Amino acid sequence: FMHTSNAVISGSSALRLILAVVDITWPISDLDLYILLSSGPSATEFFHRFGYDIVPYPRPKTKYGSKKVRSVIAAVKGSQKIDIILSCNGRPILPIFQFHSTVVMNYFTPTTIFSAYPALTLQFKGLINPMACTRHHMLPPRTLRAVTKYANRGFEFAS
Repeated sequence: FMHTSNAVISGSSALRLILAVVDITWPISDLDLYILLSSGPSATEFFHRFGYDIVPYPRPKTKYGSKKVRSVIAAVKGSQKIDIILSCNGRPILPIFQFHSTVVMNYFTPTTIFSAYPALTLQFKGLINPMACTRHHMLPPRTLRAVTKYANRGFEFAS
């Protein structure tokens, strides 16, 4: 499915893969699958075939608040949850480069592992994306929560 839909997996799951040599203790909460908008129907059909319930969000979840995200659908099966993020146009990786910080600007495909900032990430360091700040150079509450989550996981952010 990932090959045919040009899907990528990003978020904490991709970060765990990048940091595979490190003993990671934070829990896996969900899987973030980024696909093109046109692949949405085949994605929901694929997960439904494997017993997942498909739950569309009324509007993109705030944690994916990006101009590059058209909508978000959840595939849920018991405690397993996959967020299927539908990219507006171009490539499914475009929303990844609008993330809050360099720490999570990573993804993998069936054949590739990519980290936009591998040296920083492997040193547990990151930069905050200036596009995530308000026009007053402040972090909105949701961005601050995301950065704090990764700071609590041992990442340091440049000031």
